[in-house]
Amino acid sequence: MIVPTLNNLTPQMRYYGYGKEYKLWISGYMVADGNQSKELDHLSVFASKVDSGAERTYVTHIPIPLKKIKTLYIDWSGEATSLCNFAFCVSTSQVSPRTVYEARILIAAPFTRTISSLDVSALTGEYYLRVHSRDTTTITGANSLLKIYHIWGDAR
Repeated sequence: MIVPTLNNLTPQMRYYGYGKEYKLWISGYMVADGNQSKELDHLSVFASKVDSGAERTYVTHIPIPLKKIKTLYIDWSGEATSLCNFAFCVSTSQVSPRTVYEARILIAAPFTRTISSLDVSALTGEYYLRVHSRDTTTITGANSLLKIYHIWGDAR
């Protein structure tokens, strides 16, 4: 995968970067226990199961125009104590679970820090960007932690 040089990105193509919010990110869809926090160099999304599955998200405060964006990239990592998955979603819905999307990356835990790409070339309107941490296990006390370091787009 060829990833664009970060120095060549315009502010309109950056959405989050190592602690800097190019677009405002807010807490989104929430089920069960967990929390979201803005750390010095990343967004942290923690989901913890008490007696049912848990899901936590961060989402852009306003929809993002994608007409000029071909590919979205996310630099992220995911840790988990059990069966969990993480998602990067593009959606017309701001507050929804990971199953509601127009484009999505779904990855199982755990995974080391990596850059993933999402083709959004077929999307031309305005969409919310969401990141999800989902604990899918039936084991009480299980949890998942998603760290997001950078989200950006590549122009058409």
